[in-house]
Amino acid sequence: MLSGIQKLQLAKQLKQLRSQIKSNSIKGIEKLNLAKEIKAIRAKITGTVKKFTSRLEELVEGKYDNLTPLKFIALVREISEEENDFESVKNPVINYVKKNIAA
Repeated sequence: MLSGIQKLQLAKQLKQLRSQIKSNSIKGIEKLNLAKEIKAIRAKITGTVKKFTSRLEELVEGKYDNLTPLKFIALVREISEEENDFESVKNPVINYVKKNIAA
């Protein structure tokens, strides 16, 4: 559990990252990395644990195979960006296509 001072320090860091991400000089990958840092700091402040690994495991298990194609694609993209690993989502996508799209 974080103390009040630690939370204030994280909040200050969060404010700096937000101002950086809003600047026009930062583009693409740098902006994405800043967004990931912001998410991590928010998780520290609120005391939540990242659940992206479990979402990847659920994807592999086929839990999301009932989603519409657009929602499934958005979810896969989100998970692969967070994991920084496109290879880990290939097989679940292939399985989804076999089950829902291929006739």
